[in-house]
Amino acid sequence: MAFFRYIDLVDEASAPLPPLPWWEHDDSPWTPLRKPLARCTVAILGSAGVHLKTDPPFNPPNDMVYRLIHRDTPAAALTPSHPTPVRQPGHADVNVVFPLERFRQFEAERIIGRLADEHISMVGPIKLYDKVTQEFGPAIAKELQRQGVDLLCCFPL
Repeated sequence: MAFFRYIDLVDEASAPLPPLPWWEHDDSPWTPLRKPLARCTVAILGSAGVHLKTDPPFNPPNDMVYRLIHRDTPAAALTPSHPTPVRQPGHADVNVVFPLERFRQFEAERIIGRLADEHISMVGPIKLYDKVTQEFGPAIAKELQRQGVDLLCCFPL
């Protein structure tokens, strides 16, 4: 299977700024799906800081909070709050950074079995790596397990 290096793409898009210090986690195993995609419960995780327009924006860096976005939330009610200019296309169409409408279509077309009731939104520039691996990540995993999610689709920004 071919992989691309997201970090390289971000560094290239950020030029001429110097590359950011990245933390690479290289001991996570590839885990194949245990059932066909058409029978999976699927959730979205986005790091563009998408939130309801009526709620306060995320507070980067190191905002160790995630928000749950309900599956029926209209795209017009959402906005990204990531601090970089890369978020701008998400203001024009939030599906670029948090494709909830596209995944509702996948469910309607029976490409996926079921869209989870709630999806994870967070803001990306967190540098508290130990807290991410020991607290934040496990809390998100527990939420996804509670919902019976089989597949998590991540949309980093």
